[in-house]
Amino acid sequence: MRTKNFFQLLTSGLLMLALSTSAFAQLTTDHQANSTDTTTAGEAPNVVTVGARVPFATQSDTPIWQLQRQGVLDTSVWKWEIAPTGPSFYAANGTSNLTPATVVGVENISGQGFYKDSAISVDFPATGIFKLYVTERTVSNISGITGCEGNKNSLRIQVVNAPTIVFNDADRIIGGCGADVAANNDIPITVTGNGYFSATGGLWITYKIDYTNLTGGTSTFRSDTTIKDGVSNFTSWAQFSVNNPATNTVIPFNIPNGQYGTYTVTLKAVTDEISRKTLNIKPGYDTQGLPAVVAERTLKIYALPTPTTQPIKHIKNVGW
Repeated sequence: MRTKNFFQLLTSGLLMLALSTSAFAQLTTDHQANSTDTTTAGEAPNVVTVGARVPFATQSDTPIWQLQRQGVLDTSVWKWEIAPTGPSFYAANGTSNLTPATVVGVENISGQGFYKDSAISVDFPATGIFKLYVTERTVSNISGITGCEGNKNSLRIQVVNAPTIVFNDADRIIGGCGADVAANNDIPITVTGNGYFSATGGLWITYKIDYTNLTGGTSTFRSDTTIKDGVSNFTSWAQFSVNNPATNTVIPFNIPNGQYGTYTVTLKAVTDEISRKTLNIKPGYDTQGLPAVVAERTLKIYALPTPTTQPIKHIKNVGW
């Protein structure tokens, strides 16, 4: 029987309101012992994943709304900025550009850098610390009166790497004789992630298993299945912080007794509470943490039958 020591101990509505400290599972860090973040103790950055397209929004306050309802003011306009430069701005739907504010109410504010959009989405192409800024400017509906430009508000954003998953086996082949009667055939994996993994399931792994029987017929043994830490699996996982180091664990699995053949495990997706803070129209957000080569996303488990040695038979003499 071919054996391997792979049983290792376990060691976001569409818009996120920028003014809400709990939207989309925002992570607060305070330099815990297991944290590798670079924020100042006590700060609460908004944490997002590199490559994600994330929605943000702001709004006018009550006195402005009251004057808008009276018709004294038109809808406000907004100046969106980010530092350092690099991330790109899109409209809230994530597919179109922001709409420049030109003539609004009785005012011509072309070229002043304001947009009509109070809700936007942002692409983050690289890891690091960014600050998203917004400035509201009111717009007058009364001839001879101009609106007022408000203060600049900011949101600190930390961009982290996507979660990852790989098979913790060099050639991605396990099992052998007697695998069907083994206590388990747990699938060895190594994962990384960000944020606090909790009872709601911060880390999600989607996989499937195909079965090839002894005659070569192939069927789906387990269709696309998503498992989550802290729900029914991985209940002993430690809380991860920003860019947590790799952790070795397993996907629980057991081969039915006597069901010989080949079981092919395919990794389909991996996300955590931070990487799921992205618009669904941004493709690939749930696969960027998988191995780059498709072939490396599969692992084969072999359940080989133990032969029953047959009786010795006398062969009839030839030619007699």
